[in-house]
Amino acid sequence: NTMKKILSLLVAALSLFMFSCFSPATPSDVAVQFYQHIAAGEYDEAVACIDFSAMSVENQEEAKNTTRSVLTEKIAPSIERKGGLTSIESISETITENETGKSAVVKVKLAYGNGTVDEDNATLIFDENNKEWKISVSK
Repeated sequence: NTMKKILSLLVAALSLFMFSCFSPATPSDVAVQFYQHIAAGEYDEAVACIDFSAMSVENQEEAKNTTRSVLTEKIAPSIERKGGLTSIESISETITENETGKSAVVKVKLAYGNGTVDEDNATLIFDENNKEWKISVSK
């Protein structure tokens, strides 16, 4: 009887864990992850957070390479000049839904090692096929 209770508790905990791991991330989660990847020098992972689906396959590869170059040559050095990112925080999230699907605007607060703080707006779209939020490249 005690074993049955332990087992049912374990199953409940495991299903809760599985649900939390496999449920779609929020737009705020994706926006913060994007900046975390950049700060960690994980440019391929940062590029993977971006939606390029509106482009042809040929243009997608070119856009991904261009984005990777901008991250490594412009954004990363700018972050380094400011002493690196010390914190990345979502301060607001607005989700809208219309006939073309779901989109969101996430305001992110970026704090740097030199004490400066920036705010950035990330626009995201929900990819219905993959059930995930991605940063939009079109404004």
